[in-house]
Amino acid sequence: MLIEYEDKVFKIPDRHKVNILVNNEERNLVLSCLGNYFSKNKTVSCQIKDDDYNLLSKKEYVFLYESGSSLESNFEFKSKTLFSNTLIDFIEQNPKLFLSINDIRENMYELLTDLGVNKLKNVLSKGIEKHVEIEFHDFKVSSILEMIKINTETFTLNEKMMMYYNLLLSFSKGEQYILYLDFPIDQKVIHWIWDLPDNVMVYLDNDAIDYQTIVDWKNIQFSVIKNSTIVERLDVPDYFAAQYCYTMNSFTMKNIELQKEKNIAIFNMFKEENISFFCNFNNIKH
Repeated sequence: MLIEYEDKVFKIPDRHKVNILVNNEERNLVLSCLGNYFSKNKTVSCQIKDDDYNLLSKKEYVFLYESGSSLESNFEFKSKTLFSNTLIDFIEQNPKLFLSINDIRENMYELLTDLGVNKLKNVLSKGIEKHVEIEFHDFKVSSILEMIKINTETFTLNEKMMMYYNLLLSFSKGEQYILYLDFPIDQKVIHWIWDLPDNVMVYLDNDAIDYQTIVDWKNIQFSVIKNSTIVERLDVPDYFAAQYCYTMNSFTMKNIELQKEKNIAIFNMFKEENISFFCNFNNIKH
């Protein structure tokens, strides 16, 4: 894919399911463009095209990113959260799976026959020569959801984020998804990503990679995006993956002069401003 923004043009990785993005100015602009372009009701200041320069429809992908700030609201099914909206749609489309909703509705009608309701009507009708009737108006499913919550006290941030995306992606309607993750990425998360549906492409923040825990780097692409349509594609032995992630971490790059020669050499390899680098980690023997 290509992103055009003002006088800038970016080539972004789209051939691999899992892509690590190095944190730089270009990457941040790319994420902003993806979020605006593939989101509803947002002003679009960029264009996104395929490799043949054909303009992509705004409905081509759904871009998903959760910073974590609204997680608890979702797990409590607060009104208008993604969890609430997604589950409401699922309930409405599958009423036979949620028969208790009708039971609650019937019980509400029975409430109107309770002795307490009759006493309330008597209180209201004192001095009034008219019959007071209390009626039941059907409730919104969201009002029921707000009475339940998912207990996440024993879950880590990683597990909460995976739960969050599990729900959203499980109820998808065949859309193509671009998922951006910047919570701590360890081997458990990598396994989870590979189990996601084939219609999901994942971008990972390199600064979030817990490279010391990851043992399976095969077919993960490591990308340094620049303001250029020129791309140098490299096959890199996967035993170098952790070193690449460490070297191109934001903190390491700011203090690159303190690094060993091998790390400085990796850093210098990506310094060319007019070339983007897409490195594919493969199980290449020594």
